[in-house]
Amino acid sequence: MTTEKQIQSLLKRITQLEKENSTLKQLLNIHNIPINLPKESFDNREIKIRKRMQIFRSLFRGREDVYAYHWTDKKGQTNYSPAKVGKSPTKHYLPLTDQVIYDHLSGKQTIGIYPLLKDNTSWFLAVDFDKGAWQEEARMFLDVCKEHSIPAYTEISRSGNGCHVWIFFKEPIPAVLTRKLGKQLLSKVMEKGKNIDSFDRMFPNQDTLREGGIGNLIALPLQYNPRKNGHSVFVDENFKVCPEQWE
Repeated sequence: MTTEKQIQSLLKRITQLEKENSTLKQLLNIHNIPINLPKESFDNREIKIRKRMQIFRSLFRGREDVYAYHWTDKKGQTNYSPAKVGKSPTKHYLPLTDQVIYDHLSGKQTIGIYPLLKDNTSWFLAVDFDKGAWQEEARMFLDVCKEHSIPAYTEISRSGNGCHVWIFFKEPIPAVLTRKLGKQLLSKVMEKGKNIDSFDRMFPNQDTLREGGIGNLIALPLQYNPRKNGHSVFVDENFKVCPEQWE
């Protein structure tokens, strides 16, 4: 005989499955995947979507106990702020979850991550080139990376008038070394007698965190609305948008 406790447990599970089903349908809609597919095809598509989410989270890794969200006020001013519980002044941050990543990729919100971990390491180095002769100077930086066999990937900025050059690590590296690598690569460009006036900053921005600090954020790529215009996406050495971003 089924007890009341078992019934309540089953109802809770049904509600959970309905929520998961709704989220999956939204993911399918984002990727223009028909819902009425044969079961085998449906399962394969679901695996593909989940794999993409794993790829994204495995590359763009930072603090997972906090993230930043992009906002616009009534005057049209925009900025990023740490996501917190309510409007409390206390530092009760919201964690970076799969749902948050999904909302970013689907256009519900735009987020950034904090690359400097609590132990002062980071999973990547990102170099920001902004305005001016950013394409030419970013290309020179990429050439230096290539000369030293350092894989680097270029993402056009949200505005389309600049880029981030990303270098990913297989394990977290002390930020002091991460930033030293960036400075050395920039120096190699200047040794060739080239200016890099468009260089803006590196991520992580600091070698170490101050006590209780979270450091500076970097906006995540593949933002839903900008990528419709060829922005916030990865490009090849000629700054042509890569047709298959996930590849």
